[in-house]
Amino acid sequence: MREIAYFMLEPRAREALSIRLGSRALRWETPRLERFLWRGYRVSLYLFPCRLEGTKRLHWWMEQIGSALEEQGTVLWLAPELEAAWEDWQPPLPDAALAAEILRGQPFRENLVLLADAEKTAGQWSRGRENGIRPVSRLWQEDFLRLVSADLNGLYLVGQKEAAWEHFSDWLYEESGLPVCFVNRIPETDGRKTVLVELRANARILKEHPEFGSLYVDLTSDVEKRRQIREKRADISYISARNYLDTALKARYNAI
Repeated sequence: MREIAYFMLEPRAREALSIRLGSRALRWETPRLERFLWRGYRVSLYLFPCRLEGTKRLHWWMEQIGSALEEQGTVLWLAPELEAAWEDWQPPLPDAALAAEILRGQPFRENLVLLADAEKTAGQWSRGRENGIRPVSRLWQEDFLRLVSADLNGLYLVGQKEAAWEHFSDWLYEESGLPVCFVNRIPETDGRKTVLVELRANARILKEHPEFGSLYVDLTSDVEKRRQIREKRADISYISARNYLDTALKARYNAI
């Protein structure tokens, strides 16, 4: 089963309850681990006491646990409130199945625009704590599109070489009758019917693109992209992989 490790601060109400119960001495000064199943993933939720926020002890705990998890190959995510405690951490690229789950969690849009860099067609990016941007096979993109292409009326691949996708585009057309359109820029579509899926690690959004009312799903979880969109394109609905996981996993934990 696929695994996710998630770091977050203990909700203050639950932390206070843990202190009152006093199940063990100084419990609130050490992280607590909760495990549960979510959408086909085994989630290890590490809860750090609120009273550690802003302390060196919080950073130490996160480094210790995070290093051990990454050595095991476990994908690690941090809640936004913990980003200041581990400044060099970068959000990973979700696997194709999780990316598809994130997209399916949004209102359906019949046009899908996949944004990627042409020179990285042989392997889109993935982030690692020490190695920066690492290549990921184009098969990731194909797996993702297989999972989300049902019911689409338009599929546009921006910045991709058509020849490299010939096998996949032929298969998709035979299976569903959906043609793949290869374009060099974001196409002019009805933004209210369009979702853009971002795979470009360092891309910046132009004022004139995407179209008005588009849904923008940022799988890079780039804080700078979020800031730019909020400042320049308030008409665009923005969601990142990190936003989605933070909401979904905290809701699942609160339901326990």
